[in-house]
Amino acid sequence: MDKHTKLSFVWIILALMTICVTSFGISKNIKTRTSIVRQERASSQQLKDSKAAYLQKKNIVNKAVINQSLNSNNDVLKSVAEQNVNNKTINQVAKQFFTTYYTWSDYKSYMDRANKLQNIITSELKNNKSIFDDGKDSTGGNYLKNTGIQSEFDSSVAYLSQSSDSTAQALVKVVNASWYAGQRNNSGQSTRYYDLTYNLKTHKISDLKQVLIQKDGDD
Repeated sequence: MDKHTKLSFVWIILALMTICVTSFGISKNIKTRTSIVRQERASSQQLKDSKAAYLQKKNIVNKAVINQSLNSNNDVLKSVAEQNVNNKTINQVAKQFFTTYYTWSDYKSYMDRANKLQNIITSELKNNKSIFDDGKDSTGGNYLKNTGIQSEFDSSVAYLSQSSDSTAQALVKVVNASWYAGQRNNSGQSTRYYDLTYNLKTHKISDLKQVLIQKDGDD
């Protein structure tokens, strides 16, 4: 083997060694990164599990405290507990009702609202035309079909005003967005206030009256 051949062979060996070292380094980096990603995922899941366990324990403790307060011989403590329970209940009911009431995409879904809500409203309220109208204006024209107006529920919050063993009454603030067909990007928001009465025995809304409305641009 001549000198030139030996040098070529040495360079080939060195090149192969360099490739091996580089490949080993890349492989090691990939494994390291993979390990880090796995550790991050494991830590994230562990954090989620810890939060879930904490919330579950918190709910159990809260329920125990509430139940103890409701059965307390202390009238003040019992009254506060009842107010807290009723406030939570009427907020949940209000959100359930208004989510459906202020969400429709066409005339059919608008008219279907009463049927969808019949399990949480009285038959009298279901048939109340001031709450569930027929989508027509004073001339008999179908303004819903003519304008293509649509709506989407945004939020609600109920402020408990009074409650007893059988009923809870609250002022409910409701926000919704509405727009004409094909103009979703030009939607406007409205804020309405309702007096809502909920029967704690029958678990149904027995009365509902709109008391105020504010639209975008109103003072």
